[in-house]
Amino acid sequence: PFSFAAICGILVTARQRRIPRPDPRRKRKAAPTYMMPSILYSDMDGTLISEGAISPENLDALRALTAAGGDFSIATGRSEEVARPYLGGLPLTLPAILYNGAAVYDYKTESFLYKACLKADTVACLVETALNRYPEVCVQAFTGGRTRMLNPNGLPDPYVTREKQPTRPSTLAEALADGCFKLLFYGDSARLHDLERVFLVEAPGSFVSTYSASFYLEILPCRATKGDALAWLAAYLNKPREAFAAIGDYDNDVTMIRFAGLGAAPSDAQPCAREAADVVVASHRDHAVADLVRRYLLPRT
Repeated sequence: PFSFAAICGILVTARQRRIPRPDPRRKRKAAPTYMMPSILYSDMDGTLISEGAISPENLDALRALTAAGGDFSIATGRSEEVARPYLGGLPLTLPAILYNGAAVYDYKTESFLYKACLKADTVACLVETALNRYPEVCVQAFTGGRTRMLNPNGLPDPYVTREKQPTRPSTLAEALADGCFKLLFYGDSARLHDLERVFLVEAPGSFVSTYSASFYLEILPCRATKGDALAWLAAYLNKPREAFAAIGDYDNDVTMIRFAGLGAAPSDAQPCAREAADVVVASHRDHAVADLVRRYLLPRT
């Protein structure tokens, strides 16, 4: 017969075998000693926004979060002006992550706290390469304020048209003079992936690329992702990463989801976002942000 100590040893060993070892290449988090996050950063399109609006359910949950002493802000690929129409009634208590992480913006003071720009020669190289290889591609340069449209013969971007986003026709030289937070290319998905492969050959190591939708290829400065911006904010606010929750649905959200103490994704998010997340919540059409807040972020009474 086994002694009591031996049986305990067998049970402990069995339990240890059932615990999966974390892959440090996928997650940069230590084994949790759980702390309820008090700060939430949410992606906008496909997460907070559904059918062109923020639902009353999401708004009510965010108001409950901030009323309970929590903080909330957005993390988006949009500019400060393109995000602005959605901010009415939204309880924004902290600076926003904009341009997919290339800038941190304080709407209270209407000022940038942090920003990173692409190098001028990188912008020139990629724009010229894109127009030569894919003449119909829509090329947008984000330099602050109105989005600069660099290809007068480019495909119309339906989001720009539908939302009446503030844009201006511009030359490459004008975009370079102002400093460029990011480039956005709108077009056919297969042709955008072809462009991305060419960009990596033409200007290696000078940018990071991501997709915010299958039809949007985004080019950002090195180390300018949503995750990098959230890390900057953690240092700026003097908060540990465990104090943050983050939710997003696409490739461009993965670094942020991984950095946060609690990373979340809607159930209809892209596989890469769900894989990176600690928890998967309701779909964005079923008020994903509200589900996250009420299940994981509000104190239980």
